Amino acid sequence: MTSKRHHEHHESSVNTNGWMMSYADMATTLLAMFIVLSTLGKDQTGISLYNGTGSFVRALDAFGLPGVFSASKKVIQLDTAGPHYLGGMETEDAAGHLWSREPSEDELRVLDIEEEHLQQFLQEMQRQLPLAKWPRTQGQAAVDFYDPLNRQPPLLAARHQEVAWQVVPLLRRSNYRVFVVVWATMPSPRAWMRAANQAQALVEEIANAAELDQAARTRLVPLGQPWPYRNRRRPVFSLVIRKLDEAS
Repeated sequence: MTSKRHHEHHESSVNTNGWMMSYADMATTLLAMFIVLSTLGKDQTGISLYNGTGSFVRALDAFGLPGVFSASKKVIQLDTAGPHYLGGMETEDAAGHLWSREPSEDELRVLDIEEEHLQQFLQEMQRQLPLAKWPRTQGQAAVDFYDPLNRQPPLLAARHQEVAWQVVPLLRRSNYRVFVVVWATMPSPRAWMRAANQAQALVEEIANAAELDQAARTRLVPLGQPWPYRNRRRPVFSLVIRKLDEAS
């Protein structure tokens, strides 16, 4: 009797739920890690989930059809083999090593992944906004101005006006476009918006001074952009004159 009681007491002292402590620690650590990753994420609008599922949903909608866009040019037939994308093609040698290779001429459908993404972006923009394709550009010239603008209207100084009045006659021709590009002082949304407002004010000032009609005003386009170069001096604004090919 004594030996049996001792044995039963020894078995009851063993903690059979000890594994739960390690499991709880691991679950807590994983939860904390996901919370930190979500907090440090650049985007908090749910776009990450869309990037993971949106392409799959769009593929189901357009598979085997011309696509949801009327301008889609690449029709995917149901019996067509999957495409090969440039830059991601690999081959295995006798030793088992993977090597990148260029697609051969007898490959089935070969697509450029960057061109495919660009086409998807343009089609989505066309779906959201009314877009029109511009004619081809025959030539382009840019004039940079480094002198500051006037703080009060008129914003254009004498040197600016001298060049601007030489460009105004081109606006009366249907195959010319003139872009007034004001470069943002800093890479921030506020500076970008301020540059866009200044570009719009310059366009209105030039159009009013030159007494342009409505058709000529539409050929004078305001733009506010950040300066893309680090090792070059940033101009205050630029005039970009573009000649279009009317035949195209």
